[in-house]
Amino acid sequence: MHKHSLLSVCVASAALVACTALLTVAGPLSPPVGPVASTYKTLTEVEPRIAINAANTPGDAGSLFVISQPGSYYLTGNITGVAGKIGIRISTGGVTVDLAGFVVQGVAGSLSGITSSGFQANIRVERGTVRNWGQNGVQVFGDNSILRDLLVSNNGASGIDAASSFHPRIEGCVALANGGATAAPSIVGGIGSLILNCSVTGAQGAGIRLGSSSRAESCTVVGSTLQGFIATNQSTVIGCTSANNEGAGILVLGNDVGVADSRFINNGINAALPADQRAGILVTASRARIENNTITLSGGPGIRLSGAGNIATRNALAANTGGTISAVAGNWVAPIVPAAGAAANTNGNANLEY
Repeated sequence: MHKHSLLSVCVASAALVACTALLTVAGPLSPPVGPVASTYKTLTEVEPRIAINAANTPGDAGSLFVISQPGSYYLTGNITGVAGKIGIRISTGGVTVDLAGFVVQGVAGSLSGITSSGFQANIRVERGTVRNWGQNGVQVFGDNSILRDLLVSNNGASGIDAASSFHPRIEGCVALANGGATAAPSIVGGIGSLILNCSVTGAQGAGIRLGSSSRAESCTVVGSTLQGFIATNQSTVIGCTSANNEGAGILVLGNDVGVADSRFINNGINAALPADQRAGILVTASRARIENNTITLSGGPGIRLSGAGNIATRNALAANTGGTISAVAGNWVAPIVPAAGAAANTNGNANLEY
């Protein structure tokens, strides 16, 4: 009996401990005083951005949609333009527009797909397609814009026009067959532009035009009806490819430009252009440094220096119709060494003809 009583006491004690623990975990049985509040997130908390639609961003006589307040906006579906109107107009700074993979589609007689009005700062447009607009695909005016991961195609003027912007960043964009109505460059950067990892194909004008003090890196231009690249004052083109363009692979028309580590293949091939406009690299200004590029199959000389005070060094050239390097007086061209003499060459600055 003693053992049985002891066992009963242990079982009762264990049950009491278990009940106490259960009450501790479950919390008080009496609810707190006051109304019951929801523990779920609101729709705004789940998606704090603003959908672009007629209710949130109503248009006006000139635009399908107008973004007039700073914030983050996104598309929930494709947009189709109408004649005589802009697709999305941004009238304030501090705006992000996420196209979310959708298409902003123009029609005959439409204006630009996405544009800012007035001088606005900190506009970002990304992740979608803008095509078939009568004017520009995407156009921004202002400071510090970012245009990223866009496919812009078959727009009447530029696919991307940031010519009137300061310090825009254009990255990871693809431009196809823009400029058909105006022969505008397919991608245009303003002052202090950074253009990275972009590709242009079939531009009905020049491929990429850099504003002053700008940089294009790891970009490709193929099949433009004019020049592949246009470089203005103090700009740099590095690690790029320019091929099969009817005009020069690059036109350097500003002073103090650098062109380096790039490839220029089969450019200047339109025989209807004046002979002095056909070259792999064409420099019409001063103090450019043309270094460590490969230039082949040009419809004129590989490098044409028609301005003075430029440097051409450490380039490799082959099969250019007009010879290797054509330079007016006043330029510094490193010695041109044929492939047969490359092994004996001791000049580290020499250009190589192969």
